Amino acid sequence: MIAACKSELANFKVPKQVHFVDELPRNAMGKVQKNDLRTRYKTV
Repeated sequence: MIAACKSELANFKVPKQVHFVDELPRNAMGKVQKNDLRTRYKTV
C-alpha cells in the first residue's frame, strides 16, 4: 500500500503507516471520530 502511494504521490503525502480495521468509530450522527482514531493509532 505504501509502495503504491510512493509511486503516485508526493513524498510528504505518503502515509507513514497503514492500519486496516473492520469498522471506523462513529458518533451518534454517523461521523467518523477522527480524534479517537488519532489516539488509537498514535505514533511516538
